[in-house]
Amino acid sequence: MKVTYPIKDITNENVETKLGSNNKYGKYPVGIYNAWHGGIHLEDKEKEIQAIADGRVIAYRLAAEEKEESIDSEIDNEQKYNYSNSFILIQHDYKSPEGLEMTFYSVYHHLLSKTGIEEAGLELPKTLTQTELKVLEKAEKVKGINARSATKYSTKEFVIPKGTTVTFDNTETESTHWSNGKNLKKYKYKKVTYTDLLGTTHTNIYIATADNRINDAGEILTAEDTGKPAEKGAQLKDAPKKTATITSIIKKDTVVTNLEKKGNYTKIKYTQENGIEQEGYIWTKSLEEKENFDESILDQIQASDLKIKAGQPIGYVGKYGVEKSPNYTASHLEIFTTKNINDFLENTKNDGKDKKHFATVPKDTKLKTNLEIAVNIKEKTPLKVLKFEGDYTQIKTQDIIGTVQHEHLTGWNATTKTYKIKEAHFATVNTIFNNQLSKSDLLHYKSQKGQDRTVFLKIDGSNKKYWIPKTDLAQVEIGECNEEEEEVITYENAVVGDTTKTNKAITKAYIEPPTENCDEETGETVQEETVNKEHITNLRKFKKVKDNKKEIWYKAELTYKIDEQEETKKGWLAQKDIELFSAYDWHKFGFQKLEAGSEFVYSLKDIKEEHVNATVPKDQIAPFIKKVWDIIDADGDKKLTPIELELAFEDPEKVETLSKLVCTHKSEWSYQTEKIKTEAEEIYNLAMGTNPSEKLKKQKESRILALENRMKELMFWEEAKDLAYTGEVDTKLPPREFPSTDMVHYFHPIAFIRQMLLMLDNPDIDLSDPDKWISQFSLPKKGKTNMRCYDTCVLVLKKYDVSLPVYSYLQTTNENGTVERANIIQAVIQMVDGSLKNTIHIKKGIDYIDDQLEKGNPIIVGLDKEKRKTYNSDNTTEHFVVITGRKRDNEGLYYRFFEVGTYEVNKKIKGVNPNNKLYLQEDYNLIGKKPMSKTTYTVTQIRKNI
Repeated sequence: MKVTYPIKDITNENVETKLGSNNKYGKYPVGIYNAWHGGIHLEDKEKEIQAIADGRVIAYRLAAEEKEESIDSEIDNEQKYNYSNSFILIQHDYKSPEGLEMTFYSVYHHLLSKTGIEEAGLELPKTLTQTELKVLEKAEKVKGINARSATKYSTKEFVIPKGTTVTFDNTETESTHWSNGKNLKKYKYKKVTYTDLLGTTHTNIYIATADNRINDAGEILTAEDTGKPAEKGAQLKDAPKKTATITSIIKKDTVVTNLEKKGNYTKIKYTQENGIEQEGYIWTKSLEEKENFDESILDQIQASDLKIKAGQPIGYVGKYGVEKSPNYTASHLEIFTTKNINDFLENTKNDGKDKKHFATVPKDTKLKTNLEIAVNIKEKTPLKVLKFEGDYTQIKTQDIIGTVQHEHLTGWNATTKTYKIKEAHFATVNTIFNNQLSKSDLLHYKSQKGQDRTVFLKIDGSNKKYWIPKTDLAQVEIGECNEEEEEVITYENAVVGDTTKTNKAITKAYIEPPTENCDEETGETVQEETVNKEHITNLRKFKKVKDNKKEIWYKAELTYKIDEQEETKKGWLAQKDIELFSAYDWHKFGFQKLEAGSEFVYSLKDIKEEHVNATVPKDQIAPFIKKVWDIIDADGDKKLTPIELELAFEDPEKVETLSKLVCTHKSEWSYQTEKIKTEAEEIYNLAMGTNPSEKLKKQKESRILALENRMKELMFWEEAKDLAYTGEVDTKLPPREFPSTDMVHYFHPIAFIRQMLLMLDNPDIDLSDPDKWISQFSLPKKGKTNMRCYDTCVLVLKKYDVSLPVYSYLQTTNENGTVERANIIQAVIQMVDGSLKNTIHIKKGIDYIDDQLEKGNPIIVGLDKEKRKTYNSDNTTEHFVVITGRKRDNEGLYYRFFEVGTYEVNKKIKGVNPNNKLYLQEDYNLIGKKPMSKTTYTVTQIRKNI
């Protein structure tokens, strides 16, 4: 399932401002004067609204025009304003990785009417129209041989496809005919007759027959020419490829049904003249798309079952004029479920057990300024200088290598490939190893020559990277010759890339270069920071390291507010000091389920006396009343005024708390008008006091009448639930189901989407360093070929310090008969007919790519590029690239890649172009375009890293 925000310009970066705090009206979960409000308002005039998740539209109403409402001018200044009662109800069926199922619904109300859409110059959403696909005369080009006119050589009538058959016309051709021309005779042009797939016979045409272009039976053997076929219509193919078999031709103006789009093709079905239905793929440019709208459905609630995708437009922000704000525009968005949500909130299936990227950092947690570790690096230990920063250098310790005589060694262990040192020769061997040995040390075998053995001593933490003071490095010895050609030894400070030694034993080092953190008041060095407020943090934002005791640390930067003052603490956070959890653990993020009753307006009297209507027990609704009113009711009079709401929603902490209340309440679209009238009268009576004037009484009556009329127009629940849907049902989807009860569990819409995105989405990662890109054409040729894409990808990974394992052959085979290989995830295979088929490993491949990117490692992937080649061992892969990032745009989640198959001059426009994108499909395919080309790339295999 894909999930997105209801308006395109809402992103994870600005979502905090979209929780309702900026709304004029329409906040969650209550509005002014104690009114229940189960959603939020989207207030941008005529802004396009999109489906928040994949699902199906199960009911909707499109208003012909806005409804008019007015307050009687004899009672008050005349107020006239319009509002829309257009709505859409979408069912979304979610299933977690561990199998937890939950159906939730989204409602979009007060959408712009049809008249409003037309007056604003906007397009009707395709959700509300019927798409008709009609076949055009424009046909996809075919490969074969040109059929030329009998009257003129230069006139090419059409192309006869390879594999089809023609009949030779043995009628004598005049010697003056163009086919007998001096320059054309060698092609042996012959007159033929050809019957196309529509049954039309074409006579008096000429084709070249020389050089085995055609056999004696009349079968066309060549594909040298490309052009339009003879048939006027669309070619129906058995696969979405240029080279696929043409099964039939569909005549011009035939209406077909769109099943799905696949690259440059559309899968369709249509009914043939004989009444038999046929399915296949048509070149999309051979189809004309036309949207039709049925005017008879206007102002009527429609039962439907229309499949919809996240991000697909469903309407526009409509008018919702109210007294004192006649031009107010807003659409109402709400999200709810009727299912038992305890398992969902508590994560009883333990989803995300391997994705615990979040943590609650307790108050008083200590953050270390520098991450110091204990090491045991002896004096004169060889090391490589990697980089400098301030007074520190990053080094990598290296094993000590030496060549000793075999007779000085003993105790060969064939399993560990190690020797012991003979005691009698210890001093000699120790000298070779710069006196770094102890008598119990083992020397590891490297190579041999005669009686000499090249061995090495494994240093504690060898090949590990540490930061140490620059002063702990020995100078590098430089040998030069003077004018007398005598060798002179000089010493210089080490530079990056040098191999040098330590000048003393080192017992402590750092994971990162140390920084100085001084107290602003005392000037003293601060060794640790204290977190002054408990809060939740996303650990994926921080660098994660493991010290030499295998304890995990995060280089954290924690920001929170205390008494409206922002405070930031930086330092190393120990994993042992925090509790990790995943985005599936909603309760850990503060989401709390509360019973909120069935009131349209919460009674002032009932709240003051701390009891509610008998429909909900007092002990159930009391926590909701207490929670919400304690947050918003500043003066304690139990009446929520516009000022109090505004002040409460200016406080980010209060907004965050309210947004995480999951409230069980009656749907506001299922109220009976009489109930609303009764509750509204009560609030007016309490507001007017015990002895209201006649004018106030008439004002109340006018407003109650207007409210009654509006509610009649807006309510849809009771009518919609009784409407039977009689159309086609997609049996592959869960059952279409209108909510089973109007007592539903409401989520704050934006908070819900934000949390779902944390569950379903992944954070942006971009490892794309242009300096690490290489062109495959910069490598020497292998024989006569430049097919060095894989070798080039390996070199790119080396620049990232990423190594690759051995890809040995296994005993198992893929479905296309090729042998599986260790450490390669084969995601897609090419079948014998050239079609691509997903393997059972395809999702595993995506998970592996995500895992490596999150660890900071790029990955080599194999690609199919529509050539139907079989030169790699999987008979599928035709090219290799390096995936360097993962991001999201309006098209969905994509993986960025380095294209090595281009020249250095094209580095920016092709090699490292940010538009090199492979989009994640619903079936876990990764599909994109070759840079600046129409060629489709499909990921076929993922090569594992070490």
